[in-house]
Amino acid sequence: MTDRSVQPNRRKIIGGIKIGVSVVLLFLVWRRVGSDAEIAEALRGSRVEGILLAVAVFAVGQVVASLRLHYILLQLHRRLGFLSVLRAHFVGIWFNQLLPTGFGGDVVKVLVLRRPGDTLRVTRAVLLARAFGFMALLAATILLIPLYGRVLTEPRPFHLIALVSLMGLGGLGIAVLTMRGRKLTRRVVRPIRFLILLLCDLDRPRTPRTISEIAVTSGVVVLSVVLTFMILGRALGHPIGLLACMVIVPPIIVSMHLPLSYGGWGIREVGAVALLPLGGVPEEIAFLMSVLYGLVILSCGLVGLVLWHKTDS
Repeated sequence: MTDRSVQPNRRKIIGGIKIGVSVVLLFLVWRRVGSDAEIAEALRGSRVEGILLAVAVFAVGQVVASLRLHYILLQLHRRLGFLSVLRAHFVGIWFNQLLPTGFGGDVVKVLVLRRPGDTLRVTRAVLLARAFGFMALLAATILLIPLYGRVLTEPRPFHLIALVSLMGLGGLGIAVLTMRGRKLTRRVVRPIRFLILLLCDLDRPRTPRTISEIAVTSGVVVLSVVLTFMILGRALGHPIGLLACMVIVPPIIVSMHLPLSYGGWGIREVGAVALLPLGGVPEEIAFLMSVLYGLVILSCGLVGLVLWHKTDS
């Protein structure tokens, strides 16, 4: 059997395992949070207009995420029209949900945006956009420590999360500073060379303008996700506050990045049911908020699917 035939089989096996993990976790969380009657009652009492508002808020956040990618491409000296970047981003949302890796949408973004000779540069830009988004979530967890005592019934788990976030950002900062000014030679193997380039790229935003472009767009994207969760909670009849969502939601979204499940399904629900009740949210509402958030992502992904087919036709 050749290596080419082994690779697709391996991907199918990994994809199947991730689907299985998502199904099992969703089932276990569903059985934990309450009776089917309680879940059904919460769904029947939900307000459709609130769910639609959540979709709109999330979509606006993704438009801003596209703008962040546009800024990063400019910093890497790759000029593309914003509408092209916007289309590629929404197409990527769809494929992130469709493909089992969780990063499949990023690959598709690269394929949509690349031009002959600049695939590596576009790949770096797409990965940098994801990295800055992840760093913004970690930073939010750290910066909101003063609110823990005000909105959480048990802040100790979040102090641990904040410590891990601080260690992650600190380690990344040290790595970036270590690579500053380093010259690459041909003796550096390609994977290490690519990693060094990414670390150097993280250090590119140095002027007030470039720093503000990345910081503001990343902050708005995080806020849009927080607002989406809050609106979904209220649409389900629970008056969860903005401060509670600002503290609790970023760690839930971080959990989605763990490459253990299909598109974050299951892992996200575990995080929601474990953390949202610390802010006073009933477990069944926390579960439904997470599931509806996944459906919100899918609905925005459908826009990308339409754009993908329109271009191909």
